[in-house]
Amino acid sequence: MTLNWKDLASGLVLILVGLLYGYVTLETLPLGSVLEMGPGSFPIVLCSLLVAIGTIICASSLFGARESEFGRVPWRAVFMLSISILLFGTFLRQLGMFPSVFASVFIAAAAEPGFRPLPAAVIALGLAVLCSLIFLKGIGLPVPLFGSFFPA
Repeated sequence: MTLNWKDLASGLVLILVGLLYGYVTLETLPLGSVLEMGPGSFPIVLCSLLVAIGTIICASSLFGARESEFGRVPWRAVFMLSISILLFGTFLRQLGMFPSVFASVFIAAAAEPGFRPLPAAVIALGLAVLCSLIFLKGIGLPVPLFGSFFPA
């Protein structure tokens, strides 16, 4: 029997994160009841799933194949996806929903080594329209379509 140390470590990290956030959720948010769920119900379900997945990965590390080499880290993808997420979270109120989604999707698309600007712009435009319709018109999220960076 060989032990796959990467899978074991990954499973333990998932279990640790699930337990940590589960503890914080139980301490800070009310769970409610089955018929009237509180704000802590959904996070507890997600934390439980995270712990379950981590346990499955830990168990599979005992019976899995030998470790493979780690390989090259795709730094371009790591950098572009991080910038995309940070841009969206930081500038959502100032830019508004439409420009934030467009810019985030376009920058995330640049993470691909075979990045082509025109198809990325078309996809970003479509997702920006779709997200604006769903979150602003459908759900009524209190975020402006175009933020304070754009004069009205």
